[in-house]
Amino acid sequence: MRSPNDWDNERRQVPMKHHPNEGKLRFFWLCLVAFILGGCALTPSSANTTPTKPTPRLEPSPSPSSLAATPCQTQHLQLALDTKAAATSNEGMQLVLLNQSKQRCTLSGYPALHLQNSRHQPIQADIKQSLVGYLYTTHAPHRFVLEPGGKAYFVVEWANLGCGKLPPGAGPPGSFASSVSFLLVMLPPSQDSLLVAVQFCPFRNILEISPLMPNKVLGVFV
Repeated sequence: MRSPNDWDNERRQVPMKHHPNEGKLRFFWLCLVAFILGGCALTPSSANTTPTKPTPRLEPSPSPSSLAATPCQTQHLQLALDTKAAATSNEGMQLVLLNQSKQRCTLSGYPALHLQNSRHQPIQADIKQSLVGYLYTTHAPHRFVLEPGGKAYFVVEWANLGCGKLPPGAGPPGSFASSVSFLLVMLPPSQDSLLVAVQFCPFRNILEISPLMPNKVLGVFV
C-alpha cells in the first residue's frame, strides 16, 4: 500500500506537458477581451488616429518689385527739353524722357540722335558718346527701371561759335555750323523715334551725348 509520500514523489518525476497552441489561445482570448473593452491595437502607432490629407504646399507669390520689367517702348515715352547751360563757348541741353504708361520699364545705354533743319531735312553730324563733357560728368551706362510717371535724362553738348559758314579765325578754314531745328531721338533696339524742337548751331556739326540716367546730368560732376 502506497503512502502519501510515494504519490508526491511520483508526481514530481512525471513532467507536465503543455499544449503547443495554449499560448496562441491565451493571446487570442486576451485580444478578444481587449477588443470588447475598447479595441485590440496590434500597431500602437496607428491606434486612435484619423488619416488626413497632406496640406498643399503654397508657393509664395512674387512681389511686383521682383517681376522683370520690359524695355521701354518709344510710344509710351514723352521727350522734352528740360534745361540748358553754357560756359566759355560750350553749350549743352538736358533732355528728359517721361514714362506715360502705367507699366514700369527699363532703359539703358545711349540714345541714338539725328539732327534736322527747319524743313525736317537730315543734317550730317559727328555725334560722340561720352561720359565726360565740359558741362557734365556722369556714370557708365547701366540698366535702370523707369516707374510710371518716372523720368530719365541725357545731355547733348556742343561748341558754339556761331551759325552757318564761320568767319576767319572761328576755327580752321572752312569751318561751319549748321542750324539745327529738330532732334530725332531713338532708343535702340526700337526704330521708332521721338521728335523735339530745339534751336542751336553745333560747331562743325560735332556733338557729344551722355548715356541715359535716372537722375539729372547737366551741371552734375560725379
